[in-house]
Amino acid sequence: MINERPNEEFEDLQGIDNLTYLESLFEQYRREPETIPERWQEFFRQNAEDFQASPSVKPFSIFNPPAPSGGITQSEASRMALQGRVDQFIRAYRVRGHNQAKLDPLGLPRPVIPELDPAYHGLTDEHMDMHFSCDSIKPGVLLSLRALHQSLLNTYCRSIGVQFMHIDDLAVRQWLQQRMESCENRLIISLFAKSLLGRKVFLLKGPKALSLYLTLR
Repeated sequence: MINERPNEEFEDLQGIDNLTYLESLFEQYRREPETIPERWQEFFRQNAEDFQASPSVKPFSIFNPPAPSGGITQSEASRMALQGRVDQFIRAYRVRGHNQAKLDPLGLPRPVIPELDPAYHGLTDEHMDMHFSCDSIKPGVLLSLRALHQSLLNTYCRSIGVQFMHIDDLAVRQWLQQRMESCENRLIISLFAKSLLGRKVFLLKGPKALSLYLTLR
């Protein structure tokens, strides 16, 4: 049992930070007892067994996270973290992919967007052939990171630039996203539309043209 009448300096030590300090002081006492004040040497001599049996009180932090609980293994936790990075990578193309679209008729280079590089999200060549969940793009299908990257490039960075993530209406935003990503922004012409090819039937510009394009597929 710890001495009930320790010196006054010890009585003032309260809280997790002070207990952590006390642990470090005890470790220093174990290695080089002569380097700490004599009153602490005496205290640790009297209570050494209690300190050796006490668990660490080192607080958790982002640099010292608690061990995974709930039956999740370290491997599963790493995989979940990797999937989170892939989800952020997908979102980056939805938000900023239009900045890399090939819209300039002169073919001048567009500014490089760092967020569109897999490496920005910690995804490297070793991850390219790993398969990830992409339910928002192809429900129920696992895609390799390489195939996913190409699909995002086709959808958002070819000759059609789409800026839609600012839309407040979630239903509209999800509708646009599903329609564009499911066909990689390619026009799939219906039989009715094919019958109109070569005929001057209508001329639409702006939002109406986009609505028709998305409806005909």
